[in-house]
Amino acid sequence: MFIVIKEQVGAFQITDQVVAVIRIADFDIPSGITQNEFTQSGGILVGTGAGTFIELPPGANGEVIIYDDTQPGGVKTDNLETALPRGYIDGLILSNSAGDPTNDIDISAGVCRDISNTYNLARTTTLMKKLDEAFSEGSGFGGLDTGSIANTTYHVFLIKRSDTGAVDALYSTSATAPSMPANYDSKRRIGSIVRTGGAIKAFVQDGDDFMWKASVEDVNATNPGTSAVTRTLTVPTGIRVNALIAIYSDGLISSDHAGGILFSDLSLLDNAPSGAGISLSHFTGAATQTVAGTQVRVWTNTSAQVRSRIQVSGTNTIIKANTFGWVDRRGKDA
Repeated sequence: MFIVIKEQVGAFQITDQVVAVIRIADFDIPSGITQNEFTQSGGILVGTGAGTFIELPPGANGEVIIYDDTQPGGVKTDNLETALPRGYIDGLILSNSAGDPTNDIDISAGVCRDISNTYNLARTTTLMKKLDEAFSEGSGFGGLDTGSIANTTYHVFLIKRSDTGAVDALYSTSATAPSMPANYDSKRRIGSIVRTGGAIKAFVQDGDDFMWKASVEDVNATNPGTSAVTRTLTVPTGIRVNALIAIYSDGLISSDHAGGILFSDLSLLDNAPSGAGISLSHFTGAATQTVAGTQVRVWTNTSAQVRSRIQVSGTNTIIKANTFGWVDRRGKDA
């Protein structure tokens, strides 16, 4: 048998029927706190100062309470996940969304380490974000950080709220400093896209490789001369990428039936093509055999530019270059 005894103010009285009283615990309910103060199952009373309290709402399954002096109650719920290595990224593959490939991008499930090497950012489901609408939380909603949509490069960021753990995505013309939505405090660039002619240019991503579904002829020059020429390619701006280009030349023949062309990184010395220091060479036994082509990789600057030089130039000399895609070493940002 259990007997509940309620003490009244004043003397403690026991009837003849009671044979023993055992005190189990003493506790005081804080002033102003009632059973209605807890708004949801799992809420915890947290002190915020002398005689003041708030309710700490429950976290997600598997989360624990950790100290955080930035929070009103000095604690928060969080998932004590193992920190990924700096620069880590897996999955998070971009693609033109089937519903509206002109304006929307799908981001596959994946995980990465944020740029500050503080948080893991993870998505377990595909996230679709609209480039033509301002940012709003959740899949199927806008993702533009600021301004109006334009024909330019947009960098795609995975972003996170450390207070709730929510992970979303954001588009920005800045490769390093997007305008972050309220309460989102960590980010990581996971790729970049190009909008041209009023649409996101169609592409296919495989890891760090991005390939245009239709290549673009970015160079078509006749008699360009033998001095260095800066060429702009159809790849993202704001970052350096390893451009994938196919080059073609005709009429690049000297008196000894030899000629060459060099595409190079503008951050390197401006070397004249010669000997083995060329991207494409012509060695032919007859002046009529003048056509050659190959594929090369070359690092761009942040304006999507590279350098080209040829050994021989004349009225019949033609050089062309088609851009097929680029390699974006996404891990180097972190």
